[in-house]
Amino acid sequence: MNLNENVTLSRRGLLRLGLAAGAVSVFPGLLVPPGYAQSALAPGVPGAHSKRVLVVGAGLAGLAAAYELTRAGHDVTVIEATSRPGGRVRTLRQPFADDLYAEAGAMFAGGPHITRYTRELGIDLVPPSTGDGGQPAMVYHVAGQRLITPERDGDPSGPWPFALTAKERKLGRKGLFNTYVAPALRQVGNPFEPNWPPESIKPLDDLSFADFLKSQGASPAAISILRLETFDLFGRGIENLSALSHLRDFAAYALEEPGGVFGVVPGGTERFPQAFASRLADRIEYGVEALRFEQDSTGVRVHCRRGGQAETLTADRVVCTLPFTVLRHLDIAPALSDDKAQAIRMLAYSSITRVFIQVQSRFWESDGLSGLGWGDRPVPRVLIQPMGRRTDRAIVEAHTGKETGLRLAQMAEAERLEFALDELEKYHPGIRRHAEGGTSYAWNNDPWSKGGYSAFAPGEVFKYLPVIARAEGRIHFAGEHTSRLSTSMDGALESGARVANEIHAAAS
Repeated sequence: MNLNENVTLSRRGLLRLGLAAGAVSVFPGLLVPPGYAQSALAPGVPGAHSKRVLVVGAGLAGLAAAYELTRAGHDVTVIEATSRPGGRVRTLRQPFADDLYAEAGAMFAGGPHITRYTRELGIDLVPPSTGDGGQPAMVYHVAGQRLITPERDGDPSGPWPFALTAKERKLGRKGLFNTYVAPALRQVGNPFEPNWPPESIKPLDDLSFADFLKSQGASPAAISILRLETFDLFGRGIENLSALSHLRDFAAYALEEPGGVFGVVPGGTERFPQAFASRLADRIEYGVEALRFEQDSTGVRVHCRRGGQAETLTADRVVCTLPFTVLRHLDIAPALSDDKAQAIRMLAYSSITRVFIQVQSRFWESDGLSGLGWGDRPVPRVLIQPMGRRTDRAIVEAHTGKETGLRLAQMAEAERLEFALDELEKYHPGIRRHAEGGTSYAWNNDPWSKGGYSAFAPGEVFKYLPVIARAEGRIHFAGEHTSRLSTSMDGALESGARVANEIHAAAS
């Protein structure tokens, strides 16, 4: 798509942006913007140019890097602090009954790298429905009122309880986006071009997304509608999020070509990294925690802890996929460049806490509801899991971020469940009569993540984007935070492929 033409967002893009709560068919578009999709390395065999590469972290970025480098003939070892692959892909199967499961981390899969790797690894995707029996209606809970919308990505049956202008009231939610956000995408341009962002769009980075909406003429009421669901989960919310970082994502999803896939992994998203890991089984070492990096002109030494004992691993090159929330606590010698160190120290991550309540039946369907909900409450997003599968029992998710996510992370499990039930009663009255127990996951409490996904504050796209992915000597950096399509599985895969190409080019 040419961004100079009329800007429209695909079903996939609308889903990510919170403007479509459930796709009903496999998304037909493939995001393949120029300069984004990394080419696969040609298969090779160990030889004069083969390098010893140590990959730190067995999330999708590390697995993709190891997969590519191994195919190209390099001697690759992956170390992972936990006992499983996947990183922020995490499928919860306990304490649920009837083979139910819930995604605590990444759920939606789409993009050129997802397309390529799922096909190579034999992973099929299915539509991300909630097994809702065809019920399209969902619940908004805004301004203290419970409203029903007949369409998942539509407006409530009655008027919005906000003081919209006469023009805004006619536009509806999608129309508000097309009026106040979409026109700016032409100005943003193609975020995957090598020299992006141009200096001309720096003012968009200096604004918060909330202030950007105001500058476009959006009323406070319109902003209250636009911030619903995913918009306001990034970092500390749209008042503290770079407008350009959000617009970059929207522009990326407007650049689509036919031929790709979008959906969820049936049986649990963890099957995807597990398939990668099965190809690399003899190269992955679990339970090894990286503590310190040292590099010189001859190689890199990574000081680790394995089984409570200190150990040092050596390599020609290192791929570091650790989130910056974790990396900022490690020692690196010699010290990284000042701008890189500042980016590692300052980049924020979203405080995502997800609470899952198992219910005996899909009782909401008797009222014609899909079970999904959005609101301006402490729980802004209600999801039904497992995705892509019809079950009698189900899991209702209270999805939180910002201050609520942080506050829940500090609570005991029983308190989180009680809090979630209180909130879910607002969306689905009577849920307590059907609740059978549950669990939760607070990403701030995960010692190997210390947060959800990366989020740029105002001014940080221009300040940090040029340095986040930049290699420092023999240490290369990958992970969703280093990709132009951050916060996504496809971005993590792209970053792994990118560093593999970097290392292979240096070796050749």
